[in-house]
Amino acid sequence: MDGERERDRWPVADLGPGASGEVMSDEQPFYAPNHKPPTRPRKPGEHLWAIRKDRQQLDCELRDHGEWGVEVQIYREREFLYGRRWPTRALALEEAGQQKATYLGKGSVLIV
Repeated sequence: MDGERERDRWPVADLGPGASGEVMSDEQPFYAPNHKPPTRPRKPGEHLWAIRKDRQQLDCELRDHGEWGVEVQIYREREFLYGRRWPTRALALEEAGQQKATYLGKGSVLIV
């Protein structure tokens, strides 16, 4: 068989636009080396307390992740320092209280 008949025998499926590798818009594909994904806006957590020691501020927040639990997050000068997720809000609040007592026991001052 010559090449033309062979192509007629095995039809190629039409996979639609972009199937041949061309980019459909001005956007780069997600796998491009210089692709930067869009930033997600930060959702504020529930602020529990703030403590100051040695001119640095520590803040504690709770973040509810629904069926995945509740997370205690502690920030030092607005930078993430520590986080732990608990199955219930009560356990998360208990840990937040323990963290607060530990910091206050080391000479910190409660701000809020």
